[in-house]
Order: sequence, then structure tokens, then C-alpha cells
Amino acid sequence: MALPDFDGVQNKSPRLVDNKMTPHNFKSFCFLDNDHLVGCSNMGDLFIIQIMTVIQHIDPSSLIKKGSEMNNRTTFKKVLANRFGFVAVTDDILYFFQFKASKNKESGCKGTYHCVLKWRASEFKETRITSVSIQEGS
Repeated sequence: MALPDFDGVQNKSPRLVDNKMTPHNFKSFCFLDNDHLVGCSNMGDLFIIQIMTVIQHIDPSSLIKKGSEMNNRTTFKKVLANRFGFVAVTDDILYFFQFKASKNKESGCKGTYHCVLKWRASEFKETRITSVSIQEGS
């Protein structure tokens, strides 16, 4: 699947992954109640898009958990919506993002997403998360 033509998405050059040249494209995405589309790319980028325009790009290097190997822990595999924002998943860490409304009305952006929790169970050490689902109570 080719990368959609969204304004502001950093379209990276293909890179070598598993001994083959891999183009930059969306690996997983979710739609949120506030009409935002959250997408993660196969190169580890998280984009929040509103009406075909990127309103926030989350730099994966800013989310590296202390003690994690560089270029290993922030390649997002999946994103899932929940009632307060979204969850991004790597091979062994869950990142919980919460929407925070903006106090600056002039910016044109109604708010941004902030990583409020990085969680890795001790049982996940030397294993991989192979699937994830969200069950929310009322």
C-alpha cells in the first residue's frame, strides 16, 4: 500500500529491512472520536492527521524507555483507539497517549497527544507482543 498524500507526512526514502528495500508506508492506523486519524508507519513514525493535514508528528526517539536498545523499542506495530486517546504498540512496550486540549486557540490545533505511560511487564522480557486488544468498562 502506497503512502497516502497527506500534507506534512515525512515521506522517507526506502531503506533496507530484512535484506530488501522497503518503502515508507502506514502499517497500522485508527480513527478517534474527535475526527483524528492516528497512523504508524513501518519506519516507526506516529502521525496524528486531521482533514488530510498532519497536526502532530511524534518522534519515536523521544519515547525510548531507559535501558532500551536504540532502533529496537520504538518501531510501532499497531495503534488502537481508546476513550482517552490511543495506545501504540512495539514488540514489547505499550505506549498510552492522552489527548490534552490546547489553551492557545490561535494555533488552529485543538490539542495534542502526550505519552502518559510506557509500560512493559517484566514477563515480556525477551518475548514479543503478538496481538493486543482493548476492553473498556463503562
